[in-house]
Amino acid sequence: MKIEKIIKPEQKIISITTDTEVSKLPEIIGPTFIKLAQYLQENNIEILSMPFVSYQNLKEDGQLDGELVKVEIGFPVNKIIKEKDEFKSYILPSYKAMTALY
Repeated sequence: MKIEKIIKPEQKIISITTDTEVSKLPEIIGPTFIKLAQYLQENNIEILSMPFVSYQNLKEDGQLDGELVKVEIGFPVNKIIKEKDEFKSYILPSYKAMTALY
């Protein structure tokens, strides 16, 4: 396994955030990626990298902070557009990260 420290550059993001039960994540993630991809195509927005799922309400020990998990599902894209309905658009600042290749 190869593990590296990296610095991710600033990224433009379009995403959907939702609260759900952990057991329903498989039912939520795939269809949300499809909905996002359709929205991006309709608005002539290019996907620049791999999609992501970010779990936003976990405690430091990895346990849920409440009964539902808040997940952001999104794509790095080539441009920011005006937010519409559930689709959020923002710039994610550069950050330190770890990658693992197995």
